[in-house]
Amino acid sequence: MSLVTLPPLFAIPAKHLRRPAFPSFLLSPWPLLLLALVLGLMRALALSAGLETSLQCDCVASGALLADVPLWAGLILLCALASRGPRWWMLLPMALAVLVVLLQLIDLGVLLMLQHRLLLDEWGIYGGRLGTTLGVIRQSEHLDLFVLLGGAWLLASVLALAARPHRRWGSLGLGVAALGLVAAMSSPNPARSYVAANYIHNVLQLQWPQGVDQPYSAEFVAQLPAAPAASDCTPGANRSLPIILVVVESLSAHWSGPGAPASVTPRLDALVQRHAHVPDFMANGFTTDHGLIALLLAEAPVPPLRRYRSMSAFAGRLQPRISVPHALRQHGYHSAFLTTADLGFTQLGEWLQAIGYQTVEGMEAPFYASAPKRFFGAAEDEWLYRRARQWMAGAPTPYLLTLLTVSSHPPFADPRDGSLGLPASLRYVDDSLADFIEGLEADGFLERGIVIVVGDHRGMLPLTAEEYAAEGAQAYSRVPLWLFGPAAAVGRGALPVRGQQMDLLPSLLALTQPQACAPAGHGRFLGPALREPAARLFVRGDARDLLDVYTAQGQHQIRWNGDASHWVDGREPIAGLLSELNRQRAALGTAEDNFVEQSLDARVR
Repeated sequence: MSLVTLPPLFAIPAKHLRRPAFPSFLLSPWPLLLLALVLGLMRALALSAGLETSLQCDCVASGALLADVPLWAGLILLCALASRGPRWWMLLPMALAVLVVLLQLIDLGVLLMLQHRLLLDEWGIYGGRLGTTLGVIRQSEHLDLFVLLGGAWLLASVLALAARPHRRWGSLGLGVAALGLVAAMSSPNPARSYVAANYIHNVLQLQWPQGVDQPYSAEFVAQLPAAPAASDCTPGANRSLPIILVVVESLSAHWSGPGAPASVTPRLDALVQRHAHVPDFMANGFTTDHGLIALLLAEAPVPPLRRYRSMSAFAGRLQPRISVPHALRQHGYHSAFLTTADLGFTQLGEWLQAIGYQTVEGMEAPFYASAPKRFFGAAEDEWLYRRARQWMAGAPTPYLLTLLTVSSHPPFADPRDGSLGLPASLRYVDDSLADFIEGLEADGFLERGIVIVVGDHRGMLPLTAEEYAAEGAQAYSRVPLWLFGPAAAVGRGALPVRGQQMDLLPSLLALTQPQACAPAGHGRFLGPALREPAARLFVRGDARDLLDVYTAQGQHQIRWNGDASHWVDGREPIAGLLSELNRQRAALGTAEDNFVEQSLDARVR
């Protein structure tokens, strides 16, 4: 049976067989639109894999698709209208379809490989680093996905060879576009707004110098305070005892600690109940570098210009006026920082040495040579705690030992059985960290030294309905702070004070020095006189140009916009706070614009 005698449903008209089909395909956007829709589906599934556990619903994939519906409907509508006119009218929707496919393909690839969305000025970096880019693609675990998508494109192209743009396509497209727009606008899907806000807003916001990247003028800087406000001094406890600071990746108050609504850390909860904790404690930012800046420098991690385009996370902070290791060193403390993370990432190792740590070790330490490696080539937390015990055995006293964990970093998983999600990774934290603290307790360390456990930031997941109902927007910043050690040093039970990461340095000074001097306005959760901070600050991740400020009067916001930075509600709850924060940002300068370049190079290495 020849093709021309096939039943009508499958038959290809003889006139199409006699004509060169390539020009028809060249002017047909429908295969490209089909591929773009497939890419949108893959993007939705990629988002779903990381978000639906925390949202506790099956709504993310549909929400992501609905967020894209206006784009698809607009393109289909344009194609439909063009198909009803002369053939050359299809050139515009064809060009737009090609652009959409390319943008979706690259954006999806970067999202899967780097967990980062492309900014407009980063396209030049990719283009200029073609060899590096191709090297990343060759090494990508998602290479098979892109091969599959390419095959789908070719298949759609072959099918399109049998047909020319026709008015019937246009009529169908008009109907599809109308239905798509109606469905998108009427859908109550809760994930649509989240996807649109968190994955689109910040990309658009960072495309040109506005908001968080608006520079300060020289005239404005000249009017700012020349130096920070004078320190305030209080009597200290003057204790000389070893201190272990454990900064736990993504440790979140909703999932961990006494009274946590959805605690998955029963062993740690039991230990904390026998010692002390601050039940209302905040992280000062949404990334690890934010947490370390706040903890070790007692500074709000306000971003320098172009921070979110840079891997240089500590730009402008290599010579701080005060730091935890420098301050304790003046009182005889040796300081060490141990982690299984890559010290080159975000220039962490360079910064730790600059702020005064005498010993700095990362994943390259010989101790981890035989350890199994997982995400990012890092050994699991239990190996870090073994290394800590080894280091403590020969350490000079008194000492400050800081540990930065990695195992509960996204993508969240329990390394023991591969179970996924933040609760699963925190169950591993519960066992590995509890083993470490129980071992210290058995050895008598908690009778002569203290252990401080704090989250670097809340787990980077959307708020659950339960979190929002209990804490409101402040839930984005809630992390645990646990204190283990002698009652005379750390207290017992729930301490009657609210705190934030910036309070660590003043608290350690109040514990270890006879006279504790720290930046004005900071709180203290250790020492003879506990005190709440004048304001608690949170550098937001969902809207990079906003800083949340919590005071006794309620929640306020500062919007960054260069010289026009201002209190959103027009009120100034803390006199001079905005001027001081503007001074800090202006002094930090401009970070090196290198995020994608260094991410790609690191991936290849």
